[in-house]
Amino acid sequence: MELTVQLGQTVLNALAYLGSLATLSARATYYTVVAPFQGKPVRVQRAVTQAMQIGVRALPILSLITFFIGLILALQAAYELKKFGAINFVASAVAISMSRELGPLITAIVVIGRSGSSFAAEIGTMKVTEELDALETMAINPIRFLVTPKFIAMVIMLPCLTIWANAMGVLGGALFGVTKAGFTFLSYLHATADALFLRDIISGLIKSFMFGITITAVGCQEGLSTGAGAEQVGRSTTSAVVISIFLVIAVDLIFTALFFFWGASRVSSPVGPLNEQAPPAISLRNLRVSYGDREILHGVSFDVQQGETLVILGGSGSGKSTLLRTLVGLERPTSGEIWIKGKTLPPFRPTNLTIFADTWACRFRAVRSSAP
Repeated sequence: MELTVQLGQTVLNALAYLGSLATLSARATYYTVVAPFQGKPVRVQRAVTQAMQIGVRALPILSLITFFIGLILALQAAYELKKFGAINFVASAVAISMSRELGPLITAIVVIGRSGSSFAAEIGTMKVTEELDALETMAINPIRFLVTPKFIAMVIMLPCLTIWANAMGVLGGALFGVTKAGFTFLSYLHATADALFLRDIISGLIKSFMFGITITAVGCQEGLSTGAGAEQVGRSTTSAVVISIFLVIAVDLIFTALFFFWGASRVSSPVGPLNEQAPPAISLRNLRVSYGDREILHGVSFDVQQGETLVILGGSGSGKSTLLRTLVGLERPTSGEIWIKGKTLPPFRPTNLTIFADTWACRFRAVRSSAP
């Protein structure tokens, strides 16, 4: 029975705490959105100062951490992908992991350590030294004066920091891709752009926006609820960091699940022949390749949809290698058109062939058979 009572009390305390966070966030939103139209302007200068502290001064450490994270992701992904001959998917793995999950999450954790703790320490110190009471005596609302500028700065700067973190993570992955995976820097960026969809980036930015609200609410709430004495300031700061990390991960889980189920029901697959709006990955029209008077390929036309696997069979001298070499830019066609994802690059100049070679790769495999 005692265990049940304690568990129930813990749940009630947790719900009460979440309610206080929601109330604080709602009041900060009111002073941000509604109050300026009622003659209570936002303290813009203070918000800019907070934005500098939260965002600009966090760039060096955030850049270093996310660059290393991107490099680590590439190393770990390549370790498994090379077993299947798919090391060229390293760029996709890094880009999607950073934009959907690790970019927003790592950014939030860095900001918690730098700014969430400082919010609790600053406001907690003001509470202990009775500065908050002095503000109320002067008819200055502490939420409007202290919390709202932090709230505005955080919800603006955290998505911006997330975009920067995603870019640094991609650069970290590019370091491995260029040095060990056979990419050029340009082809790595092409592979990254091909792997990412707008919803991947938007979902990460929505998460970062919610993380910003959570971090500000927890840091300020812990500061406002600080008890008497300098020791309580330290406890509030520690609690702000621990609770913020827990709630950020919980919010991350909730929104990841929402995006998963919403995407599964509303968004069609971006690859494969079932997506009728997507252009073919490769489209050939009347392709001809000749060596002198000998014509190897005569009016070849076919489409390869995104996600589709095409197997080319034929005897020796039938033009299999010539076709593949033409697709990757090693041979110049005599006539015809090659469309890559709905785009054609006529005429076939050396610069265009270089783009083909940097964008596509094919696997050659010799198959031997003997009649019984």
